[in-house]
Amino acid sequence: MTDLDERPSGNYRKLLDTIERGESHCSTAQLKDLLNARKSKFPLGLEAFGPKNSASRTKVNSGGVSGKLEQKEKEFIYGLSDLLEVDELECASIFESYKEEKNIEDDITSNNTELTMSMITVYYEERLSLLECISSLIRISVDDEHPYAEIANTAITSIATSHSFMQKIFDQFKELVRSSVPLSVDNTPGWASVWVKQNLREQKALMELLSLLASEIPVQPEFSFTVIQEMEANHFGLPQSFSYVVDEESEQLRSQITSLCILLSVAIIVPIKENNALFESPETISKINQVALYLGYHSAHSPFLLAWTYFLSNLEENLDTLTSPCYNVVRSLLNGQQAISNDILAPRPFSRESDEERVPYIQQVPNVYTRFMGRALALDVFDVVSTVAKNGVCSEENAVLHHMTLRILLKSFFATTRPYFIPDDSYNNLVRAYCDVYKNQPVLCALFWMQDFENENQCSLLNLARSRFPVSFENFVSIATALSTSSVAKNSAESVFNYLKSIPTMAVMTKRSSILEQIDINGTSTIQITQPLIVVPASDLFPAIEIPAGTQGIIASDINEEERIVKFSVSYSGWSMLMCILARSIYFGNTVPSMFTVVDADNQLSGENPETIASILELIHCLLVNSPNTPQMLIAETEVNGPMGEQPSRLITLLVNILNQYHHKSLAHVRILTLATECLTILLPYYRQSIWNYLHSAPIIPQATASSTQRYSRNLHQKSDIRSIVVNVECTSGRYPTLIAFLDLVNTLVHDIQNLTISEGPQATETLYLCLRYLMLDVFPSYSGWRYKQYSERLLIGTKLLDIFSEICTYFDIDGLKEIREGVFQHFLHDGGVYYTSHLLDTLSEGANIANKMYKTNHVTEAKLVEQLTEKTFVFIQILLQYQLDSLKQGNSRRSILERLLLERTTGTNNPDFLLRIAKHIHYPHRIQIPIQATQVISLLCQIVASWENVPNFVQYLGATAQARQVINKYLEVAKDHSQNELLLASIWKLFTLSLKVQPTLATLFLETSSSVELNSALLSLNPPDNGKPVSALHAAIDMLTHWKDLATKKPTVLSNITRFISVFWETAFDHFEAIEAGRNSTSLWTSLQQILQHKIDGSLDITSGSDQDETVRRICCVNLSQAHIMRSMTLELHLMASGSEKKKLTTGVQTLLTSLSQSPKLDELRQKSTKNSYDNALKPRMEAEMLVLSRSTNDSFGSKDGLICKVPFNGWGDCGKLGESREYGSSYIYDLSLIKKRVYSRIGDNADKTNPNIKKFLSSVCQVNYNDSIADSEVSVLRSFKTFIETASCHTGDIIFKTDDSLFNFIKHMAEKAAHETRDDGVTLTQYSLMIAFIRGLVEDWIIRGCSKVVNNDVSVRKMYADQVFDILSASCNLLQRENFTALNSIHDRTAIRFHRPLLETIMLCIDTLFSIVSSLTSTRSSEDRFKSCITTLLNVICESFRVLVIKAGSYSASGSSIPEEVAESCIKDVTVVVSLLQKLVHPTYKISEDVWLSILETHKTIPSLLDLFYGGVQLTVQEVDRQINNTQTMDITPYAETALYFLLLLSNIPEAAKQLVNGGLFVSFCNNSLTSRLQQGGLDLFLRFNNGSSDNKTLLVERNPLHSIWCQMLGVISNVMRTLGGDESILSNTVNFMQVYSAQIGRAFEHANGSNDSIYGFSSAESLSSPSLEEMERISLIFFGLSQNLSHFTQIPTDLFGSYKDCSLVLLHRYNYHLTHPTQMESQLYPIDNTERELAQVFVGHDGDESQINNKKPQSKLALKILKIILTIAHYTLTSLVIQTNADVILTTPDIEWPFGNTIIYPDMRNNQENGCSFGTLIEYINQGSNMVNTWMMNENEYPIQSLLDVVQDCSILLASQTVLWIAKPDITEEVRMEIASYNVKDIIGSLSKVTSMLKKMDEKTKSVDTKIRVQLVNSLQNFLTLRFFEV
Repeated sequence: MTDLDERPSGNYRKLLDTIERGESHCSTAQLKDLLNARKSKFPLGLEAFGPKNSASRTKVNSGGVSGKLEQKEKEFIYGLSDLLEVDELECASIFESYKEEKNIEDDITSNNTELTMSMITVYYEERLSLLECISSLIRISVDDEHPYAEIANTAITSIATSHSFMQKIFDQFKELVRSSVPLSVDNTPGWASVWVKQNLREQKALMELLSLLASEIPVQPEFSFTVIQEMEANHFGLPQSFSYVVDEESEQLRSQITSLCILLSVAIIVPIKENNALFESPETISKINQVALYLGYHSAHSPFLLAWTYFLSNLEENLDTLTSPCYNVVRSLLNGQQAISNDILAPRPFSRESDEERVPYIQQVPNVYTRFMGRALALDVFDVVSTVAKNGVCSEENAVLHHMTLRILLKSFFATTRPYFIPDDSYNNLVRAYCDVYKNQPVLCALFWMQDFENENQCSLLNLARSRFPVSFENFVSIATALSTSSVAKNSAESVFNYLKSIPTMAVMTKRSSILEQIDINGTSTIQITQPLIVVPASDLFPAIEIPAGTQGIIASDINEEERIVKFSVSYSGWSMLMCILARSIYFGNTVPSMFTVVDADNQLSGENPETIASILELIHCLLVNSPNTPQMLIAETEVNGPMGEQPSRLITLLVNILNQYHHKSLAHVRILTLATECLTILLPYYRQSIWNYLHSAPIIPQATASSTQRYSRNLHQKSDIRSIVVNVECTSGRYPTLIAFLDLVNTLVHDIQNLTISEGPQATETLYLCLRYLMLDVFPSYSGWRYKQYSERLLIGTKLLDIFSEICTYFDIDGLKEIREGVFQHFLHDGGVYYTSHLLDTLSEGANIANKMYKTNHVTEAKLVEQLTEKTFVFIQILLQYQLDSLKQGNSRRSILERLLLERTTGTNNPDFLLRIAKHIHYPHRIQIPIQATQVISLLCQIVASWENVPNFVQYLGATAQARQVINKYLEVAKDHSQNELLLASIWKLFTLSLKVQPTLATLFLETSSSVELNSALLSLNPPDNGKPVSALHAAIDMLTHWKDLATKKPTVLSNITRFISVFWETAFDHFEAIEAGRNSTSLWTSLQQILQHKIDGSLDITSGSDQDETVRRICCVNLSQAHIMRSMTLELHLMASGSEKKKLTTGVQTLLTSLSQSPKLDELRQKSTKNSYDNALKPRMEAEMLVLSRSTNDSFGSKDGLICKVPFNGWGDCGKLGESREYGSSYIYDLSLIKKRVYSRIGDNADKTNPNIKKFLSSVCQVNYNDSIADSEVSVLRSFKTFIETASCHTGDIIFKTDDSLFNFIKHMAEKAAHETRDDGVTLTQYSLMIAFIRGLVEDWIIRGCSKVVNNDVSVRKMYADQVFDILSASCNLLQRENFTALNSIHDRTAIRFHRPLLETIMLCIDTLFSIVSSLTSTRSSEDRFKSCITTLLNVICESFRVLVIKAGSYSASGSSIPEEVAESCIKDVTVVVSLLQKLVHPTYKISEDVWLSILETHKTIPSLLDLFYGGVQLTVQEVDRQINNTQTMDITPYAETALYFLLLLSNIPEAAKQLVNGGLFVSFCNNSLTSRLQQGGLDLFLRFNNGSSDNKTLLVERNPLHSIWCQMLGVISNVMRTLGGDESILSNTVNFMQVYSAQIGRAFEHANGSNDSIYGFSSAESLSSPSLEEMERISLIFFGLSQNLSHFTQIPTDLFGSYKDCSLVLLHRYNYHLTHPTQMESQLYPIDNTERELAQVFVGHDGDESQINNKKPQSKLALKILKIILTIAHYTLTSLVIQTNADVILTTPDIEWPFGNTIIYPDMRNNQENGCSFGTLIEYINQGSNMVNTWMMNENEYPIQSLLDVVQDCSILLASQTVLWIAKPDITEEVRMEIASYNVKDIIGSLSKVTSMLKKMDEKTKSVDTKIRVQLVNSLQNFLTLRFFEV
């Protein structure tokens, strides 16, 4: 035998807690281990804590149980052993357990009194716990349904059949009874009382154990004698040697011991099981009888005497069959001839009575048992039985056993005595005792009706009481009430109801009168009445109860000369009489009583006796409570011969009038008010409307206060509402039955109001509002401070209040009730203040402590009530916090009082440590729900404070460091124990996960270790550190994952929460990188994750089978989630590995996992599992159909679908709550099944039976939908994680997961096939489908990147094979795109479909780009090119069709008032952008598709009209967005529909045939009639939007380009393109001119901007005229005028006003641009960069190597300046060219003078460049000279300078200058003087400038050898020659 077997570590208290808490706390395997280590001590009883011995001291000296005791600890244990006289090793075991639990370190010496006293307390608890463990195991062993039954049987095998064990236990009891207070204890103040209470508790525990053993083990006769002998000696435990220190609590314990002694003495004489061995031991019978003769002087003896009476009488009846001579002694004692002696008696315990002479109290006579009976009756045996039945021992764990013993005792009495023979006082006491024994005992009531009841036995107590009814009213009603408690085995309430329906006799008290005739029948004196005899007078509700004339009866007794009791033979319904009496009690009507009535001495039949009314109501209440059928049966019985129709039931009328009557009578009748209220509460579902109508004005409803009348108009006429009753009566008496009944009523109202129709609602809501107002404002904040006689009532009140509030907050989220729900939330969270919220926190703070203390003092019932209140408080706080969290998510940032108090409240210290108090509930051992709820509260609080601006650190609220560490260690200890409760583990791991996300400091504590080396070694070895504590949460997770198979099967939510923790742990890696490094190196971790990931879920699931499959569904969902979390963790690890400057090497575990997955079979299996879709879209319609069928079958419409099928709010995860709870995977995931059930059954009412098969079908369909959605949700999670994981693995470790390109290609191909085979179109399928499409798109990109080398591979076969593969992917993508439902018009309003549109298009774009590169290189294969074109053509059809629908969707989503979510609209924007981009790509000439082909396709699908619609709607939307956001302090968000459309229009307008279709489709109409038109017509479109940036001064501005101006510029670009491609068409010209005239104001403003109207007066500041938007606008305008100028010949009538305005504006602009050209430094300083790109260009200069000095010396220009300069030159070129055309320069230069248009002299012939004259010859000369110089300068680096643009301007100026010169000279209307001046001076200068240009061009030609340059040289030479020849001739 090992030391562990000899002296097990731990303690019996922990074992008891483990046993009592059940399977939710401990697995069967763990319990077996604990019991195996301790069960060897069970047979010893209290001797297990044996006396000191040397062997134990030696073992302690060697280190104790653990072997780690220090010397000071050993010395302390020796001292403790000496003090307690207890075995040293046992002391060591207790000490070590205490040390481990309390974490004591210092001052462990015998002088430490506090520690010594604590150890003594623990020792006392251990002794009691040992006995309670044995008792608990015995109880469990006889309960076959208990999960520990088999284990308990095994553990107590050695004692369950051991008679010696019983004797040992009884001997220990005797020893305790005879023990005295030790002197050492007696001399210590206060400890004598402690020692006495411990002694009494041990006596009680021993007696409880003996009672259990006596019920299960046949008691040996000798033991029976020993017990009776001891009971006589110790007076049934009454006198104790320490009576002098007995206080009130001790006295109560002693009274309970006496009751147990009585019960044991009865149980061994008349055992429950019929196998009394005492019959077979006459000698023992003789000895017991001798002892019995000495009893009889105290009432405590009477039950035994009664039992002994039965035993002896039974023995006498069977004595003739007992022929053995041994029974002669029995015959002697029965004849009263037994020899007796004091020697038979045991010595008395030390007490004052021990020296008294002991003599027999019962004299021997023949049939001596009659003396025993008489003595028992004389000692009021039935009063004693009542006392025992009402004693505390009969309401604890063995209550049924003790009541069963008393039942057997009463049965033995009935077997020997007829009840009617005993005196009336004893009879009344018998009835009370009988009621006390049977009341609220369903097992006993069932046994009575199934075994004891004999209707024909008139001598039974029930029949006797019935025969005396109604004259003996109370007795019969009390017995009926006591026998009405129903059980599963028997519906006792219905039996009672049926028993009262027919009563054959009526006993009444009558006066001697003329109507009573006394006759003699067969010698029996009989009474016959001649006229009807009124028993109960009639009322308006019920007829009178009377005895008909001629009825005969017998005289039962004569009371006096005038009155006698007669029992008449008349059959009647007892219910009719009871209802009549109730009706009379309210004086209903004015019926005049008849003179012939019975005598009603106590006013019972008249209804004037309140006790009678109360007893009737109590009977009715018991029947209503104990059977669901009795309400209808009772109502039907009261309606016999009653009024029919819609009026209220007579029973309801009675109850409401009783309430009214007794409220107005007196406040003293609270019992009647209570019972009437309780009855109405139960009947509410059956007479809903009547009771609601009554309650609206019922006196019990709280009166409306001044504040409440502001909300409701209620009449204030009540005199005595519930508030008055509570304040004036119940608070004074300390009992609160009426308030408790009122709370039950309100709770029922809360349930019922949810089922009322809208028309019924307002009045009911008003009633409920007043009740709730009273409860919230008056009761809840103050009830804990009231006076209570029974502490349990305080607990009940608190529990019921919380039930009401929780019900409202949970289920009142429906129309008509939301206001009440919001009121409750606001009251407790915000408006109520600390006064109304603090009580919740008080319960949280002290509830568990109080319950724990009550358990230790054996107040089990109260302890369970405290636990229940504490748990419900936690639940209610969770509801409040969840509401607050939801409010925060919706944008409400208001903090609540509750969350502030939870963090800032103190618990007796100066620091806020309430959170620590909540966290400490993890230590609570008795009720698993409390640590679960506490953990969930902390989790919710974590989520709430995460939304605060300054997130508080939870660590500061966890007390001192040692306290925080102790709590955290406990959490870690529980978290790593896989045998713990599933919900507790899930909640703890959820807390760990949330702490990682939002409380990194707290997470650090959970992950904290003494050193990283310790963590690494622990993780790698998976061995815990020496102290047995977990190293960290990560270590606990890895340890738990080694048990993943058990968790996946038995506790799946734990597995999913642990894997989620691992995932978030990796997600927050940089918060704890050291721990991450350790986790990465844990091979065990990755091995477990690999096994879980490759796990196949066992078993099949058919959710349509109708069976309860919650556990199966949850297991499937949680395993799916676990695999999803694992793939997410792997994804994060791969990202982490790839992060940083250097790529890290894969760890062994990750490498192994990826390598394993890369195997084709495993990867295929993972792919199939991850892409599985089990969703059945037919289930929801089926559910709605079943609801309609149910509605028709029950004639109830159920209102709207939303009123019955209640959706669950989306909160939290689906794997963190109890099975069957809302929003948890299973039967209540989407729809709240429990609420639906309640509403269905409450709405059905009397319309249909609850067994209606349609109900079952409907509820089953709801369940199926929830199962379906649960699995679908988890499968979507798996697919998301799988997609991310594979994409990441392909990116970072593609050579591992996909070893070859072909393997990746095959994977993509399989994914595409999977997508192609999916034909369903429900939301879940579309979601999964969109993920797969996006998945394919990502993998295709990876595959193309990996295969880029094949595109340029020299091997044609490789390129061809690669092209074939790309064709396959492209073909599959096109097929997928073509078959999607979003391309059909009927899907326009489908918001989900657009999600997978864009990825498909992007995939196609990738493929066609790749294919084009390959096909273009395969010159020898014509088939590839044809296949490519064919594929593109097919694709274009699909894309055009998609584009059309998307445009309609875009318009729908952008419409005003649209409720489309932002992310849906954003997705549509991206889709449109991608579609347009792809269209632009496909119609581009690069892909060589014939224009006729693609134009035909565009026309077929109305692409151009759709494009113009997109433009029109986009402009409208942009205008609205700009107007809406113009006042923002930051930038604005603009929807790019218009911009996207214009890009496509720009492309199409460059293609002639496409441009024609645009014009025919209404391009000009759209451009001239849109939302921007009015602003353009007014010239109100500015270049920029300016924002104040939130500054108080208006100087700090943010400038952003106006998106409307960008649209305007692109419109100009489209028009210019159309002009270029179709300019020869007169209609085009006309439309263009009309366009320019319509928007002439905006064009004029553009010229103003370009000419510097908005520029600063300071020359060296930024000028808007040099901004790119302004120049872009001018460039587009100039280009249009250039186009118009080119087509002047096609005008029927030239728009001279338009051209004239343009000429005037452009000449000024040319002069300004000339200035910029000649002053580059100033232009550089005036640059206006508008974005980051331009700002960067402004900092990059051309013509230097980075030396700043060079920049300053050479004055280089920035790239931005050159960019602006090029645009200026382009504008100048278009402008000059237009002027050249408009001035007919070609005519001037090539025709005779007479044909010259002399009106075209537009350039002033001044050789000076003067601003006053505008653009002059001097301006043009400067253009030429400066341009020539700049070209000469730039020629060395021509690639960086706009040389060609500059040459264009020089050339234009040369042509215009030459033509204008000769025109001026030949102009007829000028003077000769002017003509000669121009010819003499200007021509020479002009020819000189042209010569300079010629030299420059020739020099350039020598360098470039360009044809263009040669042409330019020829042109300038021709101009020079033209002028020379012409003017030199003159």
